[in-house]
Amino acid sequence: REKRYPRRARARGRQGVAVVRFTVTRTGEVAGARIDKGSGVRDLDRETLDMLDRAGRLPPIPNEIASDRLTFVFPVAFSLR
Repeated sequence: REKRYPRRARARGRQGVAVVRFTVTRTGEVAGARIDKGSGVRDLDRETLDMLDRAGRLPPIPNEIASDRLTFVFPVAFSLR
């Protein structure tokens, strides 16, 4: 929903997968986002981080989970079809 294909990358036919690592605080705030493995296309990597910025707060960590922070790592694929 928040992901946008960078115009320049689309025009050049660039595709790739960026792996992003980020931490979510108890209140749902995204902290410490970084690219773990780049896509090979700077615009796609930048968009991956921008996507998290646009997402704003995520759902808070449920009370059943004792940790005050959770770290996630996931791939973000950019594909032209």
